[in-house]
Amino acid sequence: MASASKSLADGGLGVPSALPPGPWYAPFPHVYGPLFFNLTAAFIRVFGLSAVTVRIVCVLGAALLVAATAWLMRASGLGPRWAAIGCAVMTLTPELGTIATNGRMDTLAIALEIAAMAAFVEALRSEDSRDGTRWGAATGGLGILALLTQVRALPLLAGMGLGGLFLLVSRANRQRTLAAGAAAVAVFLLGGWWWTHHLGLTPAEWALTYLRSSRGDAQNLALAGRPRVWGLELRNAMTPLVILAAAAGSAVMLWRRRPPDPAPASPPGAQVLPLGAMLTATIVNVAFIFAVANNVFTSSSYFVLPLLSAVLAVSVVVAQRAGRPQAIAAFWISVTLVFGAARTMKYVEVWQTWAYRDPAPLHQFVARYVPPGSLVFGYDQYYYYAVEETGSTFRTWTPTPFPPPAFGRPEGISVEGEALPAMADRRYFVWPVNGLPGAVPASFACVAPHEVARFSESDTAPTGVEHFGGFIASLHGYPDTVLYQVPATCHP
Repeated sequence: MASASKSLADGGLGVPSALPPGPWYAPFPHVYGPLFFNLTAAFIRVFGLSAVTVRIVCVLGAALLVAATAWLMRASGLGPRWAAIGCAVMTLTPELGTIATNGRMDTLAIALEIAAMAAFVEALRSEDSRDGTRWGAATGGLGILALLTQVRALPLLAGMGLGGLFLLVSRANRQRTLAAGAAAVAVFLLGGWWWTHHLGLTPAEWALTYLRSSRGDAQNLALAGRPRVWGLELRNAMTPLVILAAAAGSAVMLWRRRPPDPAPASPPGAQVLPLGAMLTATIVNVAFIFAVANNVFTSSSYFVLPLLSAVLAVSVVVAQRAGRPQAIAAFWISVTLVFGAARTMKYVEVWQTWAYRDPAPLHQFVARYVPPGSLVFGYDQYYYYAVEETGSTFRTWTPTPFPPPAFGRPEGISVEGEALPAMADRRYFVWPVNGLPGAVPASFACVAPHEVARFSESDTAPTGVEHFGGFIASLHGYPDTVLYQVPATCHP
């Protein structure tokens, strides 16, 4: 992702600079959408390439996600105190803590999804048809921005359309639903047409490009012979369990409801139906992901966080109508405290293991042994920033054929590209000893006699709060590393 944004910042098309050169790649923004990559490229132009710069959009997206949750609570007819509780819950979720600094487009895409949900509810609850039309147009605009940030937004957007169709059954909602829906669809299609026209493609051609690019995606369950992996662990099970508990509690309150107190005004039934449409959209999103995705809970934020925001709002409205607002407030405040305690322990763990996580020693190691202007092959998860920030070019190599067939690079093509005589003595290979990829790949066996230096600062023993469990303590920071010089006769 960072490499694709750097390509844009350098005036390229968005083909990751870490990939071997060749005409076989589709630019990443053409597939994933341009918004994230162009925003990140803008920050790289201003501040230069670094792990911090690439994460700015993630942090801003996280802030927007929390703000969108507050907007959704307010759009649902709830007061500022409930909006504040919603913000606190969303801020402290394990999912947001994971994606807020992962260097990807996840927070921005989900923020735009939840903002589209809020505009959707505003449109369907609006008493004035003109206001409903304007909010519908905002829904379409936010929806296309979400899609142009990450295509994974499409199932939720489709679910919103399905939820809107259900409201046509109600005469009270029919007119504003039709007006808002027409405005949303018109703006959404106009935005999609503009983007595909900008690429010189038809919408169908763009969809086919995305489908081809996803053929080698490990998240795709439809791949022949791929086993089903759920990836459910304690840290990614907490929020789904909270959602299930809130949904069960809401169902019990509806079953045993008593007339609400006359003082707090609860929304009339016609105003509550749009919340049901919003909840329907998030359930459709969950169903789609469970049906077609693999590693479901490994990257669960795309269905967990929109569903959480919807359940937050719906559970409070249900509790108010059932006359039990104190009970649901106690529940969500308790959730906030539990999430806050877990987040605090995570920050303590980072502080206690910072000596291993600090990237500065690795950067100094690369700067000491690799001359600026070199070509460095290796595993990008650990070494991309260290190499690029010291003035060399990083070229990725992973233990599986990469790029996968979806990127269109024929097998047997050199990862180096066109060999340059001037680079003969400035090519290096950096590889972890105890990291994820395993042993030095066979195509780089020729570097084994040409070791330059070793870096060792890793630790795998549980430290401090890690003794309580629930942490990924296999490796605190960067793995032990060997730097090799690639001889002139070696062309992987």
